[in-house]
Amino acid sequence: VSTQVGCTLDCTFCLTATMGLHRNLTAGEIVGQVIAARAFLESTGAAADGERIDRWVYMGMGEPLANYAPVVRSVHLMTDKSGMCISGRRITVSTAGMANRIPAFGEDCEAMLAVSLNATTDAQRDRLMPRVNRKYPLTALMESLHAFPMARRRWLTVEYVLLAGENDTDEDAKRLVDLVADLRCKVNLIPYNPHPTAPFRRPSAARIRAFQRALLSAEVSASVRETRGDEVLAACGQLGEPANRAA
Repeated sequence: VSTQVGCTLDCTFCLTATMGLHRNLTAGEIVGQVIAARAFLESTGAAADGERIDRWVYMGMGEPLANYAPVVRSVHLMTDKSGMCISGRRITVSTAGMANRIPAFGEDCEAMLAVSLNATTDAQRDRLMPRVNRKYPLTALMESLHAFPMARRRWLTVEYVLLAGENDTDEDAKRLVDLVADLRCKVNLIPYNPHPTAPFRRPSAARIRAFQRALLSAEVSASVRETRGDEVLAACGQLGEPANRAA
């Protein structure tokens, strides 16, 4: 689910960043994506065969917490018993790390929270996510995550894009373990999805497995996301067009 057309955060591995920000989406436009996806499933006949979309992730174009009020309103519309009646545990809102809004977001709606960490030092994160990390460095971000309200059945997801030779070493894994040790969280490892505007490479399968094993051996829950949609540049980090072609 997208929350903006484009994005302002300039994360160096993300194609959406090349677009700049064109505008925020309204709450109705955000919820409209959910309605459209359900309608498409119905139109294919898949719903009649028992298929359904049971999880929703605010992880398309844009930074959700930079479009705060419409995003919170859209979550309310989705979770309200008089609305779409979707459990808040089935909705995850992903942020690049807008630390100033993370605790309030936990109070304002029932959705789960995912945080795109992607680095284990400020120097690293300044290179990969310069705009957000210079304003909210790792210390501020981790403090905000510890302040996030954690109800009994709530947890955090830490998203970590693996970039070959940049943030995928054994030392990175050890630092990541230390960063998340005191959080009720699971780590979602995302092998980099290449696109023409960024110089990074996807790590080898062996390096991905080694990184995951390092987390698991330290008793950190860690999964590797299956890549989907990369054949049409629609996988994680691939949504967008060069700025001079954006609509």
